Amino acid sequence: MPSVSRDLRLFGLDLGALWAALRRPWEAAPGWPIVSWLAPDQPVRVVRADAPDAFWQGARGRMAQPPAGAPSTVAVALPQAMVLQRTVVLPRAAATEAAHALALQVQGWNPFPAQDLVWGWRRRSTAGGGIAADVALASRKQVASHLESLATRLESAAAVPEIWVAPDDGPPIVLPDYGEGRRAAAARRHWRLCRALLVLAVLLALLLALTPSLQLWLREAQAARAHAELAAQARPVLARREALVQAQEAMAAAAKLLDQRIDPLRVLELLTQALPDGTAVQSLRLQGDVVTLSGTTGDAASLMQGLGRQAGLRNVRAPAAATRQPGAAFESFTVSFQLDPAAFALASRGGPAPAAATAADGGGR
Repeated sequence: MPSVSRDLRLFGLDLGALWAALRRPWEAAPGWPIVSWLAPDQPVRVVRADAPDAFWQGARGRMAQPPAGAPSTVAVALPQAMVLQRTVVLPRAAATEAAHALALQVQGWNPFPAQDLVWGWRRRSTAGGGIAADVALASRKQVASHLESLATRLESAAAVPEIWVAPDDGPPIVLPDYGEGRRAAAARRHWRLCRALLVLAVLLALLLALTPSLQLWLREAQAARAHAELAAQARPVLARREALVQAQEAMAAAAKLLDQRIDPLRVLELLTQALPDGTAVQSLRLQGDVVTLSGTTGDAASLMQGLGRQAGLRNVRAPAAATRQPGAAFESFTVSFQLDPAAFALASRGGPAPAAATAADGGGR
């Protein structure tokens, strides 16, 4: 027959370990102050062999006065002589993992036959973040003999009593397989009722919040429809406005380009005034705001100095050295300079042309 695998894995993820990791933080929830007041407070009558009966009530601990009615739950406190107790500090882990670890250690401590052993433990948190486990071991035969010795005091008990260890020192250690199941079942019913009431309260709160939320949703839907109708009516007007804005932006961009464009007539006028006599211009190239001038002149160095003193001209330089042919009276030159757009733009054409420096040798030729 094919075996059924109990390994809960999905795409390599151990779902069992994931569920244990998600459940671990909630194991201490019953001890939280906000939750502990919901815990069932069932009074318990604790029968002790060497002392009068005591009474215990849930998280409140030992009661100073007996309850008004006779408790339905009875527990028998074992004498210390019948119990072997140990305290073990474990790293923080889930309750099931801690129980498995303690079960392995109890096997090494057990002085009784394996079938005669009964043990229990209670969990305490330590300052270092670990778990302090108080473990109690006892013999089933001795427990049965002790119950027989208390038969007269247990006649009023309706069922098998619980077996406790050290009820006076904090919460008791409850030994399993006796009468603890009834109180645990009652606690489970209590918590189920609390969860049902909590779900009911959440549903009622949702119902209370639904009416104003639905009203707001209806108002929002009406406002959205009104906005859509208004947008449909205003769409032609908005389209015309958008076209007008685009036209204005295009005109502004064109005006900006015209403002930045260099006026070649003003450049020629400046060169006519700034170039000395005897200078012949063979080529003139205007690229953006950069002018490249080539030709012949009697003194290329004086020509560059004169251009450097002109208003509106910047970065006057010679891309190539001036040359003079043997026996020639003139030098071949190439000069490059940058124009100031504020002085030579088309928008300022109507203004006065930049005047030549006083050191210039007459008008250009």
